[in-house]
Amino acid sequence: MIRLRQGWYACAQMRDEPDASLYCANRIYAPSYISMHTALSLYGMILETVAQLNSVTAGNTAYFENLLGQFTYKSIKEELMFGYTLEALTLEPYRSIMIAQREKALLDLFYLYPQYQSHRDMVELRLDLDEIDVDMLDEYTFRFCVIALEQRMHTLKEAYGL
Repeated sequence: MIRLRQGWYACAQMRDEPDASLYCANRIYAPSYISMHTALSLYGMILETVAQLNSVTAGNTAYFENLLGQFTYKSIKEELMFGYTLEALTLEPYRSIMIAQREKALLDLFYLYPQYQSHRDMVELRLDLDEIDVDMLDEYTFRFCVIALEQRMHTLKEAYGL
């Protein structure tokens, strides 16, 4: 048995299964969905490998480390828990994960990491935004009701010509 966190365990063979950490991420701390760097990496929107599995939660910020990996949960207001879908895992279609849509993963990142502000900050992220729905990004940004986030999104769109 693998101890995932207090009171949560998985079978040892799960360690060898592809995407086991993604599957467990939603389950060891709920409600949560995979977002930010991890979701952007899964969508092929950032080039860097992500060491920690990043999720968003309406609960308290939390961190867990176990044999399946490092799991980080960032807290947001309950009314901001939107813009995610239930997706079947590619290699294990009988399992599903809750993951932010591309646009929401970007917004969660810029909401929770306000240090990304300048044109240069945006360009240095080297994002691939080809599949971003700009109308949805604008709609989701409006739902946050945070002027600083709106400004960061304006800078992002300017930096990438959206």
